[in-house]
Amino acid sequence: MIHFTYRRAGRFRNVAIFLLFAATLAAAAKIHYVREHLSLLTQARTAQTAGDLLAAEELYNRALAVPWAFGEHRGEIDAALLALQPVTQAKRVTAEIAAEVEAASAAGDVPALLQAHERYRAAQAAAAKAGEDAKQRFAEAAQAAGVEAKLTEAYAAARKRAAQQLEAAIAAKGEPGADGGKAAAVAAADLLRLPAAVYGSEAAKRKEANALLQRYDNARIDAAAKTQELEAVLQLGESIRSWYAAVPWEAPWLASKLDKYAVAELTALEKKDLPAFLAAGKAVQAHAALLGSGGGKAGAYAEAAVKRQFARAEQLAGARKYDEALELYRTLGSYRARRRRSPRWSCGGSKATRRRCWRRPA
Repeated sequence: MIHFTYRRAGRFRNVAIFLLFAATLAAAAKIHYVREHLSLLTQARTAQTAGDLLAAEELYNRALAVPWAFGEHRGEIDAALLALQPVTQAKRVTAEIAAEVEAASAAGDVPALLQAHERYRAAQAAAAKAGEDAKQRFAEAAQAAGVEAKLTEAYAAARKRAAQQLEAAIAAKGEPGADGGKAAAVAAADLLRLPAAVYGSEAAKRKEANALLQRYDNARIDAAAKTQELEAVLQLGESIRSWYAAVPWEAPWLASKLDKYAVAELTALEKKDLPAFLAAGKAVQAHAALLGSGGGKAGAYAEAAVKRQFARAEQLAGARKYDEALELYRTLGSYRARRRRSPRWSCGGSKATRRRCWRRPA
C-alpha cells in the first residue's frame, strides 16, 4: 500500500515537472517573440522616420506576422501601412522599372529597354490620372529611383553600340563575318527603334541613321557584286527594300545604288557576252520597281541595247548575211519572246534558195 502511494506521488511529480518545463518553454518563446515584435516595430518606426518607406512597410508587415504579437500595436501598424501604401506602391513600381532599364542596357536588349520605357510612361500616365497627389508621389519616387537618368544613359549606350557595330560591318566591307551578319542586322534595327528624342529630333535621327545605313547597305551590295550575278545582287536589294518597308523607313539611296550597278553590269556584258547580257536584262525587267521609275537607267539602257541588236540583225539581213541574222534573232528572241517572233523560212533548200525566201521577223 505504501509502495503504491509512492508510485502515484512519483507520477504526479513527473507530470508537474513536465508541465513546469512546458510552461517555462512557452514563456521563453513568448518573451522571444515579444522581443522580436518590439524590435521590428522599433526598426519600422525608425525607417519610416528616415524616409525609407519600402523598408518600413516590410518591417511593419514582419511585425504583424510575429506570433503572439501585442494586440495594442495592431492599430498602430494598420494605420502606418494604410498611410504608406500609396507611396510604397509608387516606389516599388519605379524601383522595378529602374531595374528593368539597367538589365536591358546591360544585355544590349533594345526591345526590352523600349518595353521598360513604355511601362514607365503608362505608370506615369496612370498616376497623373489619379490626381495631383498621386502624380507628385510618382514623380518623387521616379526621381529617387533615377528612372529617367537611367533611361537617358541606357539609350545613349544603345545608340553608341549600334553605331559601333555598323561601323565594324562597314570596315569589313560588307562581309557577313562569323555570325552571318546577325550583329550588324540587329544594330541596324536598334538604330531605327530608338526614339527620336535620343537624337534630339526626328531630323537629326534621320540624318545620323541614314548616313550609317547607306554606307552599310553599299558595303553589302558591293560585297555581293564581287562574287554573284546581277540577279542575285538584285535579290539582295529586294530583301533590303522589304526590310525597310517593314520598319517602315525610307532608303532613297538603295534604288540609285542598284541602278548604277546594273547599268555598269549591262554595259560590260553587252560588249563581251550577248546571252549573258540578255539574261541580265531580264533580271532588270523582273526587278524594275527596285531600280526606280520605269526600271531606272538600267531598264532604259537594256531596252536601248536590245533595239540596237535588233537593228544590227536587220542590217545583217540587208547585207545578205542571213545565217548571222537568223542566229542573232534567235538569241534576241529569248529576251522579247512576247513582242517578237524568230524569223521563219517559207521554203527550204540550198543557201541560195534561203536567200530568196528570207522573210523579216513579223
